[in-house]
Amino acid sequence: MTESAKAAVLAAVAEKEGPTIFEKLFGKLKSSGATLAYASADASATGSIGPTQKQRARRIDTLRSVDRGLRYLRAHGLYA
Repeated sequence: MTESAKAAVLAAVAEKEGPTIFEKLFGKLKSSGATLAYASADASATGSIGPTQKQRARRIDTLRSVDRGLRYLRAHGLYA
């Protein structure tokens, strides 16, 4: 490793002097150890998409299908 690359790595890993902007605004965070989180891969299992959003998405899909069908019919001269 060249000296300049080694210096860059050491500078990146080295602890920064002084508090960060976050620490200045909110103070130093007290770490209570590791925090674990879980997120379901299935949106329907968590209910993250509400029924109104599902209905809106279904309506948009229907409108797109109708529009696609009308464009096909117009292109083939079957609908004016």
